Amino acid sequence: MKYTIDQVKKNSIIKKIIIENKVSDEFVEYDLTTLNRFISQHKECKNNGGIDKCEQNIKGKQLDLYFQNSQFYTTFVPCIHYLNDHPNYFQNQNLIFSDISLDTKFKSIKELILSESKVSETNSKNIAAIAKKVEDGMKVNKGIYIYGKVGVGKTEFLKVTANRFLQKGKKVVFIKTLTLTTKAHDEMFAEIKSKNTLNMCKYAEVLFLDDVGEEKPTTWKRDEILFNIIDYRYSHKLLTFFSSNLNLTKLRNKYSTVYDSKQSQEDEMVSAERIVDRIKGLVNEVEMLGKSRR
Repeated sequence: MKYTIDQVKKNSIIKKIIIENKVSDEFVEYDLTTLNRFISQHKECKNNGGIDKCEQNIKGKQLDLYFQNSQFYTTFVPCIHYLNDHPNYFQNQNLIFSDISLDTKFKSIKELILSESKVSETNSKNIAAIAKKVEDGMKVNKGIYIYGKVGVGKTEFLKVTANRFLQKGKKVVFIKTLTLTTKAHDEMFAEIKSKNTLNMCKYAEVLFLDDVGEEKPTTWKRDEILFNIIDYRYSHKLLTFFSSNLNLTKLRNKYSTVYDSKQSQEDEMVSAERIVDRIKGLVNEVEMLGKSRR
């Protein structure tokens, strides 16, 4: 059966792509053969187990559709049965680097909120508010700076958020600031100099900097590493997420007091203000409440 333009546009997947990409009827008509093939061959898997339950013609592979460069394309993607058997698939495909495991028992922020609601309604509302900050910020290409006491779940929240980006095919770097500054220092002062870690963090599609302010601040770490990365990401509007035990005011104070300073205190304050100002341009600041779970 050959579908008309109007019939094709009623398909829920095609309709969503048309709306998101503002596709005109001209392009729909041009790719009518591709769209007809997609409708006739696409089969949605049900989330009912592993690969042995898959009914696709090619087990584990599901036909998908996307719009790029003014044209519709079909491709094969892992089906839900394959993903059930390979829970780390998206991490393996899209995670550039992480110095901690991003495995988490929560598949989504909704699951995290639901779990938290069993412990504290106040905490679950707080996490829901933070999640909304993430959603609102992403509309204008802003991440979040999430601060709070040790053990309240900041890193766990960022891990769930990172996995969401990985599932969407985004290239992600997730790194503790202490790891970043240590690796960058070792690479830049090695016999064969390198900027691998620095550049990896500068150019990542989505960057998660965990435990900002945990590192012992020096002029070099602050200005040559952190400011270098954050300023580049600010200038290029790259999504960046931070966690810290310190709010931005306290972070500024910490970064204005470096043990190897050769500047006046006034100049150190300017340097600290400069980096915090860039962070503010990248994120919405939000506090995570609650007691330590450790």
